[in-house]
Formats: sequence, structure tokens, C-alpha cells
Amino acid sequence: MVKVRIHAFITIMHWKLIIVLVSAFGIIKEFRPATPFLTPYLISPPKNFTNVQLYSEIYPFWTYSYLVALVMIDKYTVKVYSTRVSVTTKLLLILFT
Repeated sequence: MVKVRIHAFITIMHWKLIIVLVSAFGIIKEFRPATPFLTPYLISPPKNFTNVQLYSEIYPFWTYSYLVALVMIDKYTVKVYSTRVSVTTKLLLILFT
């Protein structure tokens, strides 16, 4: 009876830990502290863009290029990590069988 309760407690704590880690990852991944300061910086004299240029030419391109970069990074990580996982699995099978 005690083992069942301990196992249930560990299972519940395991799910809570997963939820906390996934939430922390999402928050850290989307954290962009420079975003509020980007428009004033691009309008300032060193860059000297106008509001019309910024909102009609730069920001739309930025959005689509970010999406393309996400797809490219996703394909790269799938290729690299699947290769690493397969090599690691082969190595472990050779060592422990």
C-alpha cells in the first residue's frame, strides 16, 4: 500500500516537473528584451529610417524571414540530432551487447 502511494506521488511530481520545465523553456525561448527598443533605435539618427519605411518595408520582411529561419533551423536540428541519436544508439548497442 505504501509503495503504491509513493509511486503515485513520484508520478505526480514527474508530471509537475515536466510542466514546469516546458513552461520555463517556452518563456525563455520567446523572451526578447530588445524588441521594445528596436523601433526607436531604427528611427534614431544612426540608422535614420522613417516610420513608413519601417512598418511597410522592414517589419513585414522581418516576419517572413523569421518564419523561413525557423523552418531551416528545424530541418537542421532534426538532421543533426537524429544523426547524433543514431550514432549514440549504435555505440551503446556495441558496448553493451
